[in-house]
Amino acid sequence: MNNDDIARRKFDMLMQAVEQAGQQDAAMDELRHAAFEVLLLHPGCELEDWGELLAEQYGTELIDAFGKDLDKITTSVIKMWKSPYLDENSGLERSYEEWAQAFATEAAVQMYYDLITPT
Repeated sequence: MNNDDIARRKFDMLMQAVEQAGQQDAAMDELRHAAFEVLLLHPGCELEDWGELLAEQYGTELIDAFGKDLDKITTSVIKMWKSPYLDENSGLERSYEEWAQAFATEAAVQMYYDLITPT
């Protein structure tokens, strides 16, 4: 194997890594949006409820984002609860925990929709 072959092989490996990272980023973005939607659709959701709903409704997205290891998924969901989410409709960024508190009731969710819907 000459130097050109080695360089080509390294380049191919790098490109595969970049592609996989892009796929994981896309999977994580999809999961973030789904996780926010769960809070909107289930007012009063707390961490445990939220995690169960994500697992039930978005299991494929969880696996795509975090892999198949149940302990890793569980740990990642708990970390995600504390991580920020930028809602493009309102322009506000809060942790999922803070969004859950904001969407504690159906009236609060309706108020959110009223505020983001153009009149």
